[in-house]
Amino acid sequence: MLTVAAVNDAPFVSAPIADQASAENAAWSYQVASGAFSDVDGNALTYSATLGDGAALPSWLSFNAGTRTFSGTPPQNYAGTLNLKVTASDGSLSASDMFTLSVEAVPVTVANGQTYQARAGTVDIFVIDVNQSITATIAGFEAGDILRFTNHTEELGVNFEQVSNSDGITTITAGTSVAITLSSLANDNFGDEISFESIYGANAIGYVIP
Repeated sequence: MLTVAAVNDAPFVSAPIADQASAENAAWSYQVASGAFSDVDGNALTYSATLGDGAALPSWLSFNAGTRTFSGTPPQNYAGTLNLKVTASDGSLSASDMFTLSVEAVPVTVANGQTYQARAGTVDIFVIDVNQSITATIAGFEAGDILRFTNHTEELGVNFEQVSNSDGITTITAGTSVAITLSSLANDNFGDEISFESIYGANAIGYVIP
């Protein structure tokens, strides 16, 4: 008599998780579909979540394994992309799927005299009211960063400290702070824009004046 022993089959991804998006400083929640993973043996699955590289989720983001639900509020100035990994296990074997959470920058009112930090790999958006002049400071540049200034509209007055030449490019040394004055000159609602971009270092910052 031939006896065939049952073999446990691994779970598998049956419905890939779609990429998601959220705004900064706004509550985000996402429930992974019950059919995202399947198990041909009919075993009950348990779920867990990490960053794409296996590291723990950031402190603001949690995952409820029982309901397969992510929830959290990306803090202000957290714009960027997170790779998230969900793993389903039958107790001995497992399968994983990855998706991307894009955290989008939300305009922040620029306060007169306030200091904003340059942040690696992100673009921040700041706004001021029309017919208003604001002076702010950008700090936290890395040694050798090169800051490029571009005025995208003639409706904006700008005083940019430390611009070294007519093309608006200056080299930033470690620990340097850059003072800027933004003046919205036109009474319109179409978005006057200037941008500051580190083109050789890691930091990038943008400013939009509506």
